[in-house]
Amino acid sequence: MKERLKALLKAWTACSGREGRRILLLIPLLVLIALLFLWQGKPRFERSFTMYGDRVLDSSYRAKNSRARAAEYRTDSVRPFLFDPNTVDRDGLLRLGFSPKQADGIVHYRQAGAVFRTAADFARCRMVSDRKFRELSPYIAIRAGGNFSKPETGTDSVREGRIPAQDSLFLFDPNTIDRDGLLRLGFSPKQADGIVHYRQAGAVFRTAADFARCRMVSADRYRKLEPYIRIDSVVGRREELLEKRGAPDSVSGPVELNGADSAALVAVRGIGPLTAGRIVRYRERLGGFARIGQLREIEGMTDENYRRILQQIWVDSSKIQKIDINFALPLQLRDHPYLPERVLNRLLKYRQLKGGWRSIRDLTEQHIISEQQAEKLSPYLCFRVQ
Repeated sequence: MKERLKALLKAWTACSGREGRRILLLIPLLVLIALLFLWQGKPRFERSFTMYGDRVLDSSYRAKNSRARAAEYRTDSVRPFLFDPNTVDRDGLLRLGFSPKQADGIVHYRQAGAVFRTAADFARCRMVSDRKFRELSPYIAIRAGGNFSKPETGTDSVREGRIPAQDSLFLFDPNTIDRDGLLRLGFSPKQADGIVHYRQAGAVFRTAADFARCRMVSADRYRKLEPYIRIDSVVGRREELLEKRGAPDSVSGPVELNGADSAALVAVRGIGPLTAGRIVRYRERLGGFARIGQLREIEGMTDENYRRILQQIWVDSSKIQKIDINFALPLQLRDHPYLPERVLNRLLKYRQLKGGWRSIRDLTEQHIISEQQAEKLSPYLCFRVQ
């Protein structure tokens, strides 16, 4: 057995001279690699894994700690206290149960210029949920006495939260009160904008009941404001006279179509708020009415209504705003109802080539507009030549 082992060992170690030299070169290389590993202390892959594992454990610890700190301010043990949302600091907001992110948001919102005039303003802050507001509303105590700085007017001031403070109720006309006045009466910015836009569209409040029917005015708000509504416009005087005299006709004679505002137009029997708004908008597109018959061109104008109002209105054509056809900008011409896009494009093309015209006859002779279009356009065009 021993002889076999010796023979096997001899056969395994037996090699040629070239192979022996290679083995001698390999042994120092293996010793060098072993020394390198010993110098670094640990294999590289193990060391990298340990460092990455430490980093993972550290981030996990931070996340766990952050959740613990956040949970500290959302615990059921939070006890609200009287506070002013305009002055309470971040720590106070945390004690009230807001998360750190919500508290920071409220503080930054105030630093941007926002002021909470009422508890409802605080409720509209996006960092305050409905549930949180219901919980805290009994504890909100906003400083009174009008010590806040006077807010700026306009859309930007409302967007930043600087809303006029609500005053004690005062007499107002819903047809003329401005946006700030509506805010002072307790309407929200969205409601105030809605009422203003409703009037700009041609609506007129002839009676207090008309104001109540406006969808931006709630039943509770109307009951609170009804004693303070005073309608002093032409519409109000007309309603009052109709009640006293039973007069079927207009109050102060025929209404001039180019100078009347929406309130004066609604005073005409047969013209409601919607029609009045359409008349005003069409008048602006035309530049003024040249004749009463143009009312037939307005959307929704029926023959019955036209005959009803015919004797109550008149037209002063001297108030027409004329267009200088040779120098007017394309934007000024584009919205005119008597210049459809096809005609306008042809007119602008020929004007660029010819340089202008001296009369409306030039336009018809060059076949830019038809005779019928020339008749309709002639009151609105002037021809200035340099």
